[in-house]
Order: sequence, then structure tokens, then C-alpha cells
Amino acid sequence: MNNRYLDELNKRILLNPRNAEAYRERGDVYRYLQEFDKAIIDYSKAIKLEPGDAKTYRNRGYAYSNAEKYDRAIADYNEALKLDPGFATAYCDRGFAYDEKGEYDRAIADYNEAIRIDAEYAMAYCNRGYAYRRKEELEQAIADYSKAIELDPEYALAYRNRGSAYRHIGEHDKALADYTEAIRIRPDYFLAYLNRGHVYTEKHEYDKALTDFNEAVRLGPEDSVIYCQRGIAYRYLGEYDKAIADFDQALRLEYDYAHVYYERGIVYYKKGDYEKALIDLGEAIRLNHAFADAFAAEVAANFS
Repeated sequence: MNNRYLDELNKRILLNPRNAEAYRERGDVYRYLQEFDKAIIDYSKAIKLEPGDAKTYRNRGYAYSNAEKYDRAIADYNEALKLDPGFATAYCDRGFAYDEKGEYDRAIADYNEAIRIDAEYAMAYCNRGYAYRRKEELEQAIADYSKAIELDPEYALAYRNRGSAYRHIGEHDKALADYTEAIRIRPDYFLAYLNRGHVYTEKHEYDKALTDFNEAVRLGPEDSVIYCQRGIAYRYLGEYDKAIADFDQALRLEYDYAHVYYERGIVYYKKGDYEKALIDLGEAIRLNHAFADAFAAEVAANFS
């Protein structure tokens, strides 16, 4: 979508400021460009001019959701569904908004309704799987991801999500296969590289983990989690200075990342720099008290 099309829409609106269709189309352009505040303004103008269009409410709801204004998004989806009770996309999108609010049962109810309307709606199955995963109902999540993949065999997100569910139940080889398939479909999918690297770390295959983390850093250099996980792999390989460099970078990106303080503290402890270790471990525990027990377990396992 280029600037020329946006210029054409601007001219249409200038010539006729009551052209609801032009506002809707320009809102779609801004939504595509991820300029959600501008999209919301244009959809609002379109709704004021033509308040009976369900799709415009749904699109504004989608923009609100991407702006993390979930209550406003839900209000718009409600309006869209009043106007069009068979609007499967609005049910699916409202389910996602409920999901982000932590209201998983309401999310699942909406995904159920979207699937009732359209039994081949792969995204609704994938999203419902995600809600089940957040409820720790992993077998049901896997079933939904598998159905999404059956309906859309090139659905990279469904493969990645199913891989994560497999990882959580200890099925590492199945997780690796799914992450690898996600990467085949989307070679620039840095989260799939990150997740696969995490599994390799858990399998103690640290060189493979580093290969994936390096690729993830190349594709997503502003993600603090990648540096944390690569630092952990370096820690297990005994490359403590490289681990510390990665933990430092993670903290530059996310200054209150408790897990990174903990991991860096452990590395300082292993290096014999106890003063820095105590500072970092204290900060980790201040941010998340669970790290006190984690450190006690680490000491019992490795330093006694």
C-alpha cells in the first residue's frame, strides 16, 4: 500500500468531507500501517456519517485492541454484533480482547461462537487454543492448534503456539518439529528461533541454542528476552563474560527484568565476584520474591 493511494483518499475527502466510504478506506490504510490512532479517528468519522455499518465498528474495535484499549474495543465489537449477529470475525476479535484482559472463559465463549458460524475459521481455533493454554489446559490447546493447522497448513503462528504447548508438557522433540515448521513457513520469524533455542537449551544442546539465539538477535535486536536466553546458554557453556554482556544488553532494553538480574547474579557468583552477585541477586529478589527460593535451589545443586 503506497502513499499514492493515501493521497487519492485525502483528495476524495477534501472534495467531499461527508464521504464515509473514503474515511473507512483511509482508516483501513492507517490500520495497515499500524497508525492506530489515525485509523480510530477516521473510523469514528465514518461511523458518525453512516452509523449502521458493522464492519466499521469491527475495524475500529481492531484498532482500539491494537492500541491496548480493550474495553473500547469490546464496546465496538458489541455494536458490530448488534448490527450483524453472524459476524464471525467480530466474535473472534472480541474473544482476543477478552483474552488480553485475562477473561479466558469469555474469550473461549466468543471463539466457540465464531467457530459455530464458520467451522473452517482457522484463526478462531488458534486463538481458542491460546486461551486454553493460558488456562493451563494444554491438551485442549494442542487439539485446537492442530485443527487450525489442518485447516491452514501454512499457519506459522499455530505451529509456533503448538510447539510452545508441547514444550510445556515436556514433549521437546515435537516442540522442535513445530518451531522448525514455523521457521520454514516464515524464515524471518524471530520468536520461533527464540523458542526453538530455548528448547535446545533445555535439552543441553547449547551450540544449537546459540545458533538460534544469534539468528533471533539478528531478526529482533530490540527484544530483551533473546539476550537473556542467549546469556543463559553462554552461562551453561562457561562463557561467563559473554553471558554478562548479554545480560547487560537485556537490562539496557528492560531495566526491571528480574530474571536477568538473577542470571547475572549467578554468573558473578560463579566467577567469585560475590559483591556484584549479591547486588544482582538482591535486586532480582526485590523484583520477584520467587528468586529467593530459586537461588537457594541453585546453591544446593551447584555450590554445596
